[in-house]
Amino acid sequence: MKQIVPIVVVVLLVLAIGAAGCVSNSFTSSPSPQASASATASATTATVSVKTVQVEQSTNANLTMSVIDVGQGDAILLTFPHNESLLIDGGTEAEGSTVVAYLNSVGTTRLNGVVATHPDSDHIGGLITVLNSVAVDHVYDVGLPKSSATYATFLQLIAQKNITYTKSRAGDDIAIDPDTAVFVFNPPQQIPATGAPDNGDSIVIKVSYNRVSYLLTGDAESSAEAQMISAYNSSANVLKVGHHGSRYASSASFLAAVKPQIAVISVGVNNTYGHPSPQTLVRLAMVNSTIYRTDTQGTIIVTTNGQTVDVKTARNT
Repeated sequence: MKQIVPIVVVVLLVLAIGAAGCVSNSFTSSPSPQASASATASATTATVSVKTVQVEQSTNANLTMSVIDVGQGDAILLTFPHNESLLIDGGTEAEGSTVVAYLNSVGTTRLNGVVATHPDSDHIGGLITVLNSVAVDHVYDVGLPKSSATYATFLQLIAQKNITYTKSRAGDDIAIDPDTAVFVFNPPQQIPATGAPDNGDSIVIKVSYNRVSYLLTGDAESSAEAQMISAYNSSANVLKVGHHGSRYASSASFLAAVKPQIAVISVGVNNTYGHPSPQTLVRLAMVNSTIYRTDTQGTIIVTTNGQTVDVKTARNT
């Protein structure tokens, strides 16, 4: 019982911070690997301006991450400085139209790439509608067997539309924008071909633009996190929190390595899993992350010019 009061206090503090109107601070960031598996670039200093205002369409001069509100699922649009676009996941099948509507609203008529982090329905279901509605050049997938009608339909569409298909593994680069590095941290190179994919096999990417980096972790949990921080420089200014804020992800050691100033949780309102967990919120508070959540703030847009970071949300809370 002695631990209950501190946890409640910290959680309330976290929620208050996440809802703050305007916060400015300085932090030290290490640029991600520019097509290098070692990921050992030296630290530099950047300034973050964190704001909570109404969503506006971003300019093409920046790297923008839109965490689309798809309820209990993930759908993240990256728009690059030269106007290339990469969609990471698409929410459930019921949310596919939401994702397409968002793409239309920001003028994205073609996707240079789609990343299916892993074949759970709350990540790939909506991609079926996306593939049927938007031109896609390249799909990046874990490529492991999954007994799912949704996943079978997803693969069939890729074949029918002659979309280039890649099985992504740690150490790969995703070539999208000449000024931005997109580097794969997970899954490991060696995965049993006959094994069913799980959260630990999620594709994790680090996106770096000049001095600012985003780390997008799918549903990767603590075992995958341990492998990543042992192999790569995992520090990032912005973290898409793993597995919707599950207590099995965002371990203390992982967050200590990442040191995210901004943490974004894609999660559904009153979901049956209890996400995000109080334990995860406490661990994020311990590393002084400012937390944003789609269940309370709607779609969240994180924009950087490579030096500063700006956050906009669809709803003020």
